Amino acid sequence: MAVAVGELLVVDWAPSAEQRPRAIISFTFDCGTITSLDGLNLSGQELEDVGFFSDQEAEQRLPGNVAPRVHAAICARAQHAPVYMTGGASARS
Repeated sequence: MAVAVGELLVVDWAPSAEQRPRAIISFTFDCGTITSLDGLNLSGQELEDVGFFSDQEAEQRLPGNVAPRVHAAICARAQHAPVYMTGGASARS
């Protein structure tokens, strides 16, 4: 399945952590909306399963340091303005 990479939605900088000796930066881009999994082939090496979830369901399934990016990305997409986060928290809060 080919997707077009659109606008940058979220930049999330996270400091080094217990098992991660270096800081990391995660980027979330708007890659459009898909409504069907037709044409999607899972190789098993990177993804074992895929599904559609509401933002609340996704936030419940994701690790605590990743889940806040869902809400931030939805807001950024609606406002056409990227959000900068530090360790999963909005830099504006």
